Amino acid sequence: MSSPAPDPAVGGGAPPEALGGRPSYADRCPLRWVPAAQTSARDAPERVLATVAVLEESHSISNEDNDPVLTELQFLDAKLNMLVDMVYCLYEQQAGRPLEHEFVMSARSLRFSGQGPAPVHGERGVIELHLHPFVVKPLRLAAQVATVESTSNSWTASLEFQPAGEALSDALERHVFRRHRRAVAEARQTRKLPED
Repeated sequence: MSSPAPDPAVGGGAPPEALGGRPSYADRCPLRWVPAAQTSARDAPERVLATVAVLEESHSISNEDNDPVLTELQFLDAKLNMLVDMVYCLYEQQAGRPLEHEFVMSARSLRFSGQGPAPVHGERGVIELHLHPFVVKPLRLAAQVATVESTSNSWTASLEFQPAGEALSDALERHVFRRHRRAVAEARQTRKLPED
């Protein structure tokens, strides 16, 4: 997802290991912090991440035997899941998506900035991220506010994820690795472009 130059306060332009020494990436998308909320099985965050992966890199879906028929079935299954999620979420989208925020995300944490009421240090809740414009269902992750830094007209909050289970942790690792790798490749490509 393309975006304007990231806000340095959030961490845009920082080295890949900007969050806790772990690979991360900077981006911009609609997101919101929902304090005191809880996740549920209905959120299906692993499926949301799989759908985003299908849309971003469909050619990367594979299986252990590299069976092209099975790969195609996996691709079709992911697209079907996306359609089911879109129908299911239509009524939830009547209120519209939240405002866009710049953020930096690793597999274990997220940092973002905003204006208005700030998250409260130590509170638990759910962070909702709309990672792809064609994926209606947001990625909802349980998290806790680790730090909040405030200025006169804005704030920056750091959240620590509390993923429920190894499957979600692995899915987050894959998502961040894919986005991190893409950001590095784009940066290299930009450096190779001839100057005007």
